[in-house]
Amino acid sequence: MPTSDNVQAELLRATQLLEEGQPQLAEQHARAILRTAPANDGARRTLGVALLQQDRAAEAVQEFQQLFDDSNRNPVRVLDLGRALSQAGELAQAELLLREVLGNVPTLTPGWFLLGDVLVEQRKFAEARDAYSAAVDNDPFRVQIDQCKRSINESDFAKAERIFRHILEQDPNHVEALAGMEVLAMASENWLEAERLFAQIRNRTRYWPTLLLGLSQLFLMTNRVPLARTTLQTLVEVHPTSLLAWNMLGTANELLMQHSEAIAAFRQSLSLEPNQPRACVSIGNIQRIIGDREASIKTFLDALRFEGMNGEAYWGLSNLKTFKFNDQLVARMTRSLDRDSTSLHNAAPIYFALAKAKEDRGDFPAAFAYYTKGNQIHKRLSSFNAALYSQEIDRIAAVFDAGLLALSGRSTAAPDAPIFIVGMPRSGSTLVEQILASHSSVDATMELPFIEHYVRELQIRADDIGTYPESVRNLQPQELDQFAVRYLESAALYRQQAPRFTDKMPNNFVHLGLIHLLLPKAIFIDVVRHPLDTCLSVFKQRFAAGQSFSYALEDLAAYYRGYRRLMRHWHGVLPGHVHELVYENLVTKPDVEIRKLLQFCGLDFEPACLAPESTVRAIRTPSSEQVRQPISDRQLDYWRNFESNLGTLQSTLRDEIAEFETLLR
Repeated sequence: MPTSDNVQAELLRATQLLEEGQPQLAEQHARAILRTAPANDGARRTLGVALLQQDRAAEAVQEFQQLFDDSNRNPVRVLDLGRALSQAGELAQAELLLREVLGNVPTLTPGWFLLGDVLVEQRKFAEARDAYSAAVDNDPFRVQIDQCKRSINESDFAKAERIFRHILEQDPNHVEALAGMEVLAMASENWLEAERLFAQIRNRTRYWPTLLLGLSQLFLMTNRVPLARTTLQTLVEVHPTSLLAWNMLGTANELLMQHSEAIAAFRQSLSLEPNQPRACVSIGNIQRIIGDREASIKTFLDALRFEGMNGEAYWGLSNLKTFKFNDQLVARMTRSLDRDSTSLHNAAPIYFALAKAKEDRGDFPAAFAYYTKGNQIHKRLSSFNAALYSQEIDRIAAVFDAGLLALSGRSTAAPDAPIFIVGMPRSGSTLVEQILASHSSVDATMELPFIEHYVRELQIRADDIGTYPESVRNLQPQELDQFAVRYLESAALYRQQAPRFTDKMPNNFVHLGLIHLLLPKAIFIDVVRHPLDTCLSVFKQRFAAGQSFSYALEDLAAYYRGYRRLMRHWHGVLPGHVHELVYENLVTKPDVEIRKLLQFCGLDFEPACLAPESTVRAIRTPSSEQVRQPISDRQLDYWRNFESNLGTLQSTLRDEIAEFETLLR
């Protein structure tokens, strides 16, 4: 007969196996104990939990029922049985059991969360919301949790974390404390920790609206948009009055190019609360993307009724490029700035819109002054460091040498040959994309964010494989293949049926070496435009995020120089993979340059590529209106209108300008 010490040791080992995610082994240990000590309640509960973790809910119910009788309504055993019944599909029985115990022990917050899940499964959404509210209201740590929320609102994250950790020392599975720690992890962009915390929360509740909302935010931030949309679709069923949920669902649908569904979600949010200028602006932007210019203008003008919160609407109108502001709108924008001249989300976009209005009137000095003021507001929050950027360019060139890139043939990923369109923003890349999209063998996707996301993953793994980019040398062939397959699967969501597709993320010029290792057959189109026209156009474009170099001429010059330096390196180490397409040559001799482009891509000539304005598709970039017009050279040397303001660029980019002039034919 085994001693009690031996039984206790076996039980401890079984519990550890559960925590390590090995339920099969935990089951074996628990059954071994029960063969010699069939009355051991701890072993039977461990067996039931192990069965649940293996999705064997019906068997778990049988084990938990042996621990449960009318004379022993232990709350923990009630929760175990309720969870097992729920997973076994015995929802009505689980609900009855949980309501009974919660009537006697209302402070059993895990029971309320479980009851909420059971009610959602039965589509009793209003009752489910009441259960989740009861879980929050009856929380014995309510005072501490509220204190944490105040600390987070005051940006005192350290204090909030101390309190959350104190709660978790007493209750390691406290749902709200785990959710609070997840908020802190998301704030610091620690996606792996956020993922771990979410998994722990989901062991306690699957449909709690706060969980679904947080998961959706994580999925959006980590570019898992389909998962975000699925989660948000569940959330708006559980919590149909959540404005944030509907707006996020609209954003997810927009990112997935589901434009009618996106507009419907934003309209649903507006039906709940009409005073939402950002939701209106989102609809207007989508209408611009799909080419419904008149509807877009009307929506932006409608959004202007929100006095004091209309900067984004003015910017939306100016971002149409072809819209002209009348004197009345200019006066309204000026009055708005009199009330608010410094805010990021109202004043900054108005400065850009006023600049566009002045530019359309030929008042270029006034326009440049407004562009400068708008950029200065964004520059306050810019993280761009020219010295660090230059060092990054040097490190990438040193790592991705000809020797490393020669190993790219080891990849066994699918043989798709994506066409990456790279370069500076506002260089004409959208026009090139539209030309290729006009070919019957090419699907145009969008500015896909996946490569940059993989780079961030590698940066997070610095403790494991070293610092990026040097860590690329430590990646195994199967890891490269995994990234390649993930990329192709993610890109497939934005493709139709054509055999080839484009990825028009300009900033990918930094990552050509990594892309070549992942997708050896990928080709690259480097779209080059006059340095001064390029930098001026970037300076004039309000980038709310993602282009931190764009807010000062000095930063723009440094970024452009790094771009050209790295592209010279790629031409040297990736011969035959990079095609340099000069925008000025394209718009002055489109027939010649388009034929060369198609030949480089291995595509037969098709006349439709000479009239890309006739191709109907959604275009997300700021050039959407311009590329819906015939190819034109009217923007050549546009920088001369602002020449008196561009002395910094002219002097800093002297060598790049000379280099560019050699490319003109």
